[in-house]
Amino acid sequence: MAPPPHPAQALRIEHATLSTSLGDDWLTSVVAFSAQRKQFRYREVDGVKLLTAPADDVAGPTRGRDRLNALIRAAWRPMMAHLHALPQVPTLYLLALPAWASTTTAATSRDLSRDDPALQAFGQDLGHACRQAGLPVHGTRAFAGGAETCHRALAHAFLALRHDSPPAQVVLLAADSLCDQDVLLRDWRAERIYARNNSSGWVPGEAAAALLLQPVAAAERKRAGGTVLHTPAVADAPEASPRWPSQRAGDGRALEQAVQAALQAAGLPLHDVRQHISDSDGSPWRQEDMAAALGRLSASDSGHGWRAGPLQPAELLGQLGAAWGAVQWALAAGLHRHGLMDVGQALCSTQDIAGPCSAGAIECAAA
Repeated sequence: MAPPPHPAQALRIEHATLSTSLGDDWLTSVVAFSAQRKQFRYREVDGVKLLTAPADDVAGPTRGRDRLNALIRAAWRPMMAHLHALPQVPTLYLLALPAWASTTTAATSRDLSRDDPALQAFGQDLGHACRQAGLPVHGTRAFAGGAETCHRALAHAFLALRHDSPPAQVVLLAADSLCDQDVLLRDWRAERIYARNNSSGWVPGEAAAALLLQPVAAAERKRAGGTVLHTPAVADAPEASPRWPSQRAGDGRALEQAVQAALQAAGLPLHDVRQHISDSDGSPWRQEDMAAALGRLSASDSGHGWRAGPLQPAELLGQLGAAWGAVQWALAAGLHRHGLMDVGQALCSTQDIAGPCSAGAIECAAA
């Protein structure tokens, strides 16, 4: 017999903070994004000027751990102020960080152990800061990896809600910088960055976001309104080597698996999804995989086909690494809350160059 469904089938975004190249707060970033603004800047690497999307007002000239910490603080401080104004309840704090934040060598972010000393230190530091500020801590956990990292962290949150003593709420804090000078140099020499002779490369960006999430019963999610997140899915690539750059043609199987599992978890047929929020930036390898994956899913969707509107924040923000997911959700929630877009039921997805793909369904509804 199948176990009875858990009453918390979704997590509602109660509050969000966001810092991007478009602005150092949630509202500024959302409004600038809605207006299709860009804040690209040239950075010189190896004597070559590269297009980037830095959050210089937040990160300045810092690099490495200092730059990551500056981004984290930009999202965390306004979230902490908001938490202080609320009733104090046990909260699960989750961190989504770039792969280099871990000291463990792993084939995928799934293999990064919770025993990793560096990730443990990040989690302990956050827990200590919360307790020092008088905020109750149910637990902390740090994740590190690529574009799929927020989806892995969110999946952990849903698991935590099934425990005998679940948290009353969840805070997800994510940050990454592909504009860090050392990361820029690494990616440029690996031919990953967009240039005149490399249309498959990306524009490096950086961002941080924090989300306050509260459990919502399945029957209440639409009546409650706002933006709710469903259980996400992550599919690892069949090979450990990067999907790009490579000579083999992409078939989108990992993305297809992730999307299929995410829709099933949310109980949504593909043809009911109105928006597709992805990390695609128009580069050929991402488009190739996405077209293959979504084409097969659409063809198998009872003949309905699929005509969702594409929303691609990377075209304005650059690539954001481990901050994807949280940034997508914060943008969607802001666009919905301020009446800048009728988001409705949407699919959020990511494709990391190392192969893992992730997806999750969200619903934006009026109360």
